[in-house]
Amino acid sequence: MCPFAAYNWLKYTGEFGEQGESVALIDLGATTTDIVIEREGQFRFVRSVNLGGNDVTAALANAFGTTFYEAEKLKRERGFAPTGDAQHDGKGGQVIGDVLGRLVGEIARSFSFFRSQPGGGPVTRVVVTGGGACLRNMIPYLERQLAMEVRIAQPLAGLAIAPSAQEVNEHPERAAVALGLSLRTLDAVPIAINLIPPAILALAKQREQIFYWLLSVAALVLIVASVIPIKEQENAAVREYIKQVETAIIGYDASLARGTAKSGDTQATTSRSEADLNVARNRVAEEKNKLDTLDSLRRNRKFWLDYLNVINNARPKGNKVWISRIETTHIGAMPQQRGGAPVGGSVSSGFPGIQPPAGGGSQAAAGAGSLRSSTQTAAAVGPPPGNGIIIAGYALTPQDVTDFKVALEKSFPKVDFNDAFANRVSVTELDNAQNVSGGGASVGGAPAPWQYAAGQTVTSFRIEVTLP
Repeated sequence: MCPFAAYNWLKYTGEFGEQGESVALIDLGATTTDIVIEREGQFRFVRSVNLGGNDVTAALANAFGTTFYEAEKLKRERGFAPTGDAQHDGKGGQVIGDVLGRLVGEIARSFSFFRSQPGGGPVTRVVVTGGGACLRNMIPYLERQLAMEVRIAQPLAGLAIAPSAQEVNEHPERAAVALGLSLRTLDAVPIAINLIPPAILALAKQREQIFYWLLSVAALVLIVASVIPIKEQENAAVREYIKQVETAIIGYDASLARGTAKSGDTQATTSRSEADLNVARNRVAEEKNKLDTLDSLRRNRKFWLDYLNVINNARPKGNKVWISRIETTHIGAMPQQRGGAPVGGSVSSGFPGIQPPAGGGSQAAAGAGSLRSSTQTAAAVGPPPGNGIIIAGYALTPQDVTDFKVALEKSFPKVDFNDAFANRVSVTELDNAQNVSGGGASVGGAPAPWQYAAGQTVTSFRIEVTLP
């Protein structure tokens, strides 16, 4: 039990240090030396060696021909572990060194055995407890022999010692076992050993549970017996108060108390306040409808100026892209006018409140191909709300068109570039830029912002962007 008790207390006080260390506890007792090893925060190894302080005393008694008592006194007052200097150590140091040498050999063999086991490893630090640690020069001797850090444990750190037990402060390293045994009554310990048979423990626990159950039932009976009369009085008082409130309500409006009416009463079935309440509810509903309408307009609005600003900023630097037309469009499927299947494509819708240009834009483009059916349907039933923008214009080179498209893709979820509208045209078209989507009205009159040579060409383009 002693090595487990000492381990429990030093584990509780944090003597074993970091989680990943491999630390050995050596408890130097009178008749035995206990070795405990912890690795990675878990108890891994224990061994008791039949060598201790009494063996040192017996060796001194034999060497100097004295009694055991006189040799013990000599050891405590003048004994010390060997320093390695034979002249300084003398005969006493040699005698003590012989016993400690055997002890160190057993400790080293224990460490080697642990290192060879699965889950084992090299010991990196040693903590010493027990009366044997009081021998002078013991810690430096162990450090030299084991070639690792060795220190005496401080089991009393952080404890308040009663006046009647102050003598424990003289040799605190002896207190680890006693403190570990007492710790079991105060807190959970890493290694708990109980020698009572499990059947007896289960029976004792069952008897304890029966006792507490009987005690709980008795307490419940007493509580109920004391609470029932009090609750009865409280209920009587509440019923009396309810009668008073009902009388007051009937005096104000008898219909409000119809839930408490008895058979034969001729109370009104509708409160005089219900009509006012219904009027107020209707007004609230009307205001809510107005608010919902305004909120719907707010949520569905399009930030056209923001979109135009984004488009303008996406143009390559250096006046390489000129925009001749911008209009909104509906991108996606559109219903047929008379119950036909939806038609894919886009249709110009104009900005909210502005009609699309007559005879131009997507309608003119449809004359060349695929958008005619969807455009005619949209014209018949009215354009659907715009969810995209058509950008038409000219660029100095095809690469400028590509750069413009890449810049737009950073701000819009989808950007489509129709190669059918990408043509090299004479730069003179910039003097009276035409709608490149297919024959729209001239924007007209804006001269190019740079000087060009005769015969120079530019690239026309048409890009559709889907709004967020």
